[in-house]
Amino acid sequence: MLKLVEKGTRTRYEALAAQKAKAQERQAQAEQARVKITEDLAQALADENLKQAQSLRTQLRALDELREDTQLELGALEERLREARRDHVRGEVETLRAELEQIAAESEEAASAFEEAKRVFDVAQNEYQLGVELRRDRRRSPMARMLELTKELELLEEAEPAEPVGPAGAVDEAAIEDYLARCRAGEIKTHTAGDPALDEAYGRYQSEREEIRRYGMAKRRGCEPREPECVALWPRQRAREIMRGR
Repeated sequence: MLKLVEKGTRTRYEALAAQKAKAQERQAQAEQARVKITEDLAQALADENLKQAQSLRTQLRALDELREDTQLELGALEERLREARRDHVRGEVETLRAELEQIAAESEEAASAFEEAKRVFDVAQNEYQLGVELRRDRRRSPMARMLELTKELELLEEAEPAEPVGPAGAVDEAAIEDYLARCRAGEIKTHTAGDPALDEAYGRYQSEREEIRRYGMAKRRGCEPREPECVALWPRQRAREIMRGR
């Protein structure tokens, strides 16, 4: 294999090309000088200056010899350049081939690194998916148990007796019932303490409303609780709204 030339070092082809350029420059200078001397020789002959004419003829012969030598040199350089050109082109090809091989090696290295990263990712992804499935399986049992206990707790809370209402004392029971009916119908939606009868009625209303709400919540979860007795005292539409959680 041809040894590659280091960058910055002239190849044999480049050196020969530079030598040819110098020879061509000498040839051009000799041609220009010959034209000038020929003109001077013609002038000397016209002036019958034989001594100058002889000197100019000598210069012309020297220039002709230089032209011939340069022509021979150029011919030899052309042959050497053809040979050197083959080596020069071969060197260029080898340089480019080496560059392409380097690029191919880098591509192979990058592909190998990618495959390794992909393998690591696939392993991590499989472990993650396995973990998801394992956690899903572990979740089923405590979730089912929690739902079961939640239903049981709701039933136990519904079975608790309502807090006893203290004696009304001197409060008019008829007034309490009147206020309570208006609360059940939705006519009284807010309450400010101050009226003993309204205070008592609103307390009973809140207790009944909470009992109906729990009853509705239990039914929505598929249980069959006992219907509170107070439901019969409420407007049907209002009782349904509370059971639906409104």
